[in-house]
Amino acid sequence: MWQLPWVPPPVEAPPSEEEIARKAAIKERQGQRLREMAEAKRSSKINELENELRGLEFLLNQLGHFQESDIPSFLAETGYVSRQEVESARSKVVQSLRKQKGEQAESEKPDVPSNEKYTLINIPDDMLTAEQLVEKKKQLSLKSMSDGRQRVKQKRQEELQEKARKEQLEEERRLKNPELYLEQLRARYKDLSEKIDQR
Repeated sequence: MWQLPWVPPPVEAPPSEEEIARKAAIKERQGQRLREMAEAKRSSKINELENELRGLEFLLNQLGHFQESDIPSFLAETGYVSRQEVESARSKVVQSLRKQKGEQAESEKPDVPSNEKYTLINIPDDMLTAEQLVEKKKQLSLKSMSDGRQRVKQKRQEELQEKARKEQLEEERRLKNPELYLEQLRARYKDLSEKIDQR
């Protein structure tokens, strides 16, 4: 059997603690710059939306001084054709502004109570006509889907809150004791490296 010459590939030495610390510091600075850029962009967007909202509110205030028949001619140079279109644009700007500020978006329409939306679900079947029984089944199905969406929404909101809480705790630990935080990062890196080597 012929054996060709074979040289094992060089084994890279694991990075030193100083190298790990240097990379962690670089990554932290990059993350800080990205956060600052995102915050500046968000502030600029908020200012832009606030200016747009003030303009729309001023326009709505001006429309209050006109007769309904004179509004189209007044709006001819604004790009809008009716008061309803201006109010709709204002509603969208308000929702976008709340989203940018991290506030929970609220619907412009008030929530209708379940007992008003699903009027037949609590009435016994023997008191309903055939058409009402069909409508009751539809209402039960709609209520079930609505409750399911509400549970999913609530669960997603709780997950986002828990994630934000963990990130805040992580940042507090880093600021409180940077050396201990860096030591924990090194230990975590070492543990992951050993698992990768074993795999």
